[in-house]
Amino acid sequence: MLTHILKTDSQIPLKVVDIRTRIPIGEITYGDVWKNAGHAVTFTRANCLKCDACRVEDICPVNVVHVDPDTGVDFDQDNCFHCGICVSQCKGGAFLADLGSVEIAGVNHPIPVTLRQSNRVKALKAATVLKDQIKQGIFKITAPVGKINFPE
Repeated sequence: MLTHILKTDSQIPLKVVDIRTRIPIGEITYGDVWKNAGHAVTFTRANCLKCDACRVEDICPVNVVHVDPDTGVDFDQDNCFHCGICVSQCKGGAFLADLGSVEIAGVNHPIPVTLRQSNRVKALKAATVLKDQIKQGIFKITAPVGKINFPE
């Protein structure tokens, strides 16, 4: 019935671009990005330097980092996208994540992942909920609604 709706991480292609020039340097898969990498960003308050101008608060794409003048940073882990930009921007190293690295043909060293464009933590939660609903008969799929076309 629905034989073409399942794609594994290793079947989803991703282009890798040079961060300075945005010129493609190779192609990997979504699975390569998450292989041997952690899923979540963690915050250690003791490492917060209480910077006057918190770079993480300014750059967080989902606004889950807020500066409190007395305690330093407040981090809303539940609403965090886990993109990892905070890891490279925090001077005190208060934000940690194992973002992993990828290997590309023709490049003789692993390339560190510095920013993710997907939230694996919430995707796994959503997949579990959806799976349970399908098993219980609450959510029924009868036919694909359409094909997703990705620009080349």
